[in-house]
Parts: sequence; structure tokens; C-alpha cells
Amino acid sequence: MLKRIVKPKATLQGVIKKLHLNSDRKDKIKLDLNENLMGCSLKVIEALKKVTYDEISMYPEYDTFINKLASYLNLETNNLILTNGADEALRVIMDTYLDKSDEIIIPIPTFYIFESYSEIIGAKKKFVYYNNDLSFPVENILEKINDNTKMITIVNPNNPTGTLVERQDIIRILEKAKNSIVLIDEAYFQFSNKSCRDLINSYNNLIIVQTFSKGFGLAGVRLGYIISNEDVIQNLKKIVLPFEVNVLSIIAGSAALDDLDFVDHYVNLVRGNRNYLLAELNKIGVRTYPSDANFIVANFGEKLDVVFKELNGKNILVNNVSSLPLLEGCLRIAVGTKNQMETLVNEIKDVLN
Repeated sequence: MLKRIVKPKATLQGVIKKLHLNSDRKDKIKLDLNENLMGCSLKVIEALKKVTYDEISMYPEYDTFINKLASYLNLETNNLILTNGADEALRVIMDTYLDKSDEIIIPIPTFYIFESYSEIIGAKKKFVYYNNDLSFPVENILEKINDNTKMITIVNPNNPTGTLVERQDIIRILEKAKNSIVLIDEAYFQFSNKSCRDLINSYNNLIIVQTFSKGFGLAGVRLGYIISNEDVIQNLKKIVLPFEVNVLSIIAGSAALDDLDFVDHYVNLVRGNRNYLLAELNKIGVRTYPSDANFIVANFGEKLDVVFKELNGKNILVNNVSSLPLLEGCLRIAVGTKNQMETLVNEIKDVLN
């Protein structure tokens, strides 16, 4: 049903240009990249301290870790592939199932990587705007799906808006797009407590990507994974490199899975501090939107530039997303500790008063 397409590797220069990283983030309040601002579990650090010479000098073995990960996700091991971060997972999937001139539906605004990789491949991008309230435009997407549609991308919760895509809407898309890949990026699923991974054996066109970067706080070790039915996984394994993920990532990921209490604590902290940030911004007249992720979108309107500049001057890094569709005047702000959120709110109040 789903044709596997192999093509030469394309340059990622265009992707890199779109990721505007601050070159000096040390000793600053880093609210710009949606990282886990509590860091990672101490069990991860302790495990890395015990790395042996043999583990470093030998190629990594994955079976034990994949078994542990499958148990955590309530899946079978043949439903999983490890990747060098979620970005690599998305690239592998798009490079496998999308070819030049194929049509891909991308709801926007969303994660920049879908548009960038589509440009590299030469696919025909069909953009569908989110609704004005930043809710998911399911009806418009359903109208756009046709015989030429090869892939539909969904980020849930969405980045950069933080808004949730309802499960029933995803099922409607899966049902209509039976001959297309429905690719769901669930990088922030732990904050919403919503995932569609239980649907992978009911819909052979569903592929899900998750990561250890957010809830587990392992962005620096680059550990992601692909979830799908066995046939799709076998297709993807034909082009994923045999030792794609390094041994330190495996050790860190395994230790992280041994401390799920840490993840629960962090998720609860984010939810509480997110509510605090939304409430405080609303008190001073800043428009915000509902979020099920570890970040929010705040609309500062014509005062955006001065707020953004002043925050940077105070070593508070946020993401200016005002150039994206529907987000004019907006900043995306990661949710950090209570002290960080209080500092942020006080600085914003000083700027706006």
C-alpha cells in the first residue's frame, strides 16, 4: 500500500539556516528552545559517571534498551526504531516516503522542519492555516486530502502554538488519508498526557515520533525514536544507519527510564508554572493562548520588539515567532522554574509599565 522511496541524501544547509540559535546561552535564563529547565534525573548523571572503557570503545548494543523502552510505551519491540534525536527521525520518515513533486499537507504555523525537509526533497507543499484561535483546522485539512496526497504532518501538542489536536480529529484524518502517511510529532506528549501510539496497529499509515529531549531532559544527548506498525518499521530500518545512536545516549536513556518519578515531578511543575505565567500575563493585558506543552505563546502586539529586546538585555532568552502565520506580535516562552517565571513576569511588567 505505501511505496518505499529511496533517494540520495540532500544537504541540510537550508534546515540549519532556519534554526536561529543564540550563540551564547550560558548563564542565561533559557526560555527559547523548550528545553527541560530542571535538567535531567540525577540517575542519568550517575550512570554516565560509571561508563566503562569497554562501553566507549565498542559499538553500542540496543536490544536491552529497546526492550525497556517498549515496556515503558506498552508496545512491542518491533514497533520501534531508535534515532539520533527526533529531528533525525522526521528526516528519515520524510526521506523514505516522500519524493520530488509528491504532495504534503502541512498545517501552519508548526515545527519548521517539515517545510525545510520538504524543500530539500522537492515535494509540493500544501499549507493549511490553523484557525484564528490557534485551534487545529481539521475540516480544512480533510477538504485538502486527495489522491495526490502522500503525507500529512501533525505536531501534537503543536509547536509553536502549544495547542492540542483532538484524538478524534486525528482518526478522521487517518480514515480519509488511507493511502497517505500521517506523520505525528509527539515531542511534547508527556505534558498533554495524550498519545496516538495505541493506534499504530489499527492504521498502517500512522507513524509517530517521540523524544527524550523534553520530559526526560536529555536534549543534549540526542535520543529519539519512531513508533509504527511492523511493516513500516521494517521499511525504515532499510535506510536507518546500523549504529545511528551512540552508547552514551543509550546509557542516559536507560537511566532516565529508571526514574519516571522525575518526569512526573517535572510535568507537574510545568503545568503549575504554566498556569501561573498565563494568569500573570493576562492580569497585565497580554493575550495568551491555551497550551498543553511546556511553553506558551504570548501576544505583545506593537510592543513586541521592545519587550523582546529588553528581555534579551536582561539575559532572558525567548523565541520571537512573530514572522510566522497567525503569530504576528507573538513570543514563544518556555515554562521554567517558579523563580524563573517570577523573574520573567517582573521584567515584562517593568517594560510594559
